[in-house]
Amino acid sequence: MTSDWRTQTRDLIRSQLALSATDIFAAEGFDGITVDALAHRLGVSRATFFRYFATKEDAVIATLDAPDAGYTEALDAFSRIDVHPGESVWEATLRTLTSVETLHTADSPAMRERVRMVLETPSLRARFQDDRRAREARLADALDRSLRDRLSAEVAAAAALSALDVAWRTWAGDETGGSPFIDVLRATVGALEAAGTRR
Repeated sequence: MTSDWRTQTRDLIRSQLALSATDIFAAEGFDGITVDALAHRLGVSRATFFRYFATKEDAVIATLDAPDAGYTEALDAFSRIDVHPGESVWEATLRTLTSVETLHTADSPAMRERVRMVLETPSLRARFQDDRRAREARLADALDRSLRDRLSAEVAAAAALSALDVAWRTWAGDETGGSPFIDVLRATVGALEAAGTRR
């Protein structure tokens, strides 16, 4: 019980540090703030910061695990994807993603700012892509169990995650006139399915 309490406390502190750090980066720029300056603004020592994060990039990426984000939860849901008989991969993709409740409410200005920061900062994009590649392999494994065709599973996994990325980018760029993220996601997966059936 004590161990669980300590883990929960550590996770809460890590989450709060990540969110506060990201707010500072969003206001003042990611590249212009050193770890020493960031730690001072956060009210912690440099050693304490590195106890929770290996890099500044890790602090920002950690905010995608925040309760209002939904991105990591969506990627985790992909690892449990199951293509039902008579169902297309894209129908299974949309069904799996729309089952993630957080994605139905991932519309806060703060979340938009986090996604924009990741997309616009080269080092953050690189760090994000490292994590994404690992998840793509797990998604391919899950699809392979349903499709029993490794090549098709790998192609579908790459396409599905790309569709999720396009949805986040479109929503964060506010190119949809303020549409809820879940509506942008449905439109994006629908466009992917339509492209696959176009002659």
